[in-house]
Amino acid sequence: YQKAGVTQSPFVYVFKMMGIPFAGDIMNFVVLSAIISAANSGLYASTRMLWSLSNEGMLPKFFTKTNRRSIPTVALAFSMLGGILALLS
Repeated sequence: YQKAGVTQSPFVYVFKMMGIPFAGDIMNFVVLSAIISAANSGLYASTRMLWSLSNEGMLPKFFTKTNRRSIPTVALAFSMLGGILALLS
């Protein structure tokens, strides 16, 4: 990228050439929002999958434990732990 002269995102470059102020910040916000949305969706799906598998008897029953608002807290904690381990790897 140094030989090609690419030092910034092509989107940021185009927005700067169009005269849009704060183009880099706008793109960073969009990318960060997309990452957070994808992480939230994945966390929800994996939590419900653990709960469902446990409810069907394919995983230990402690994954079916929910709090007073019917949130499967044990499955959520294990999903978060798996996400953190995946992030670190």
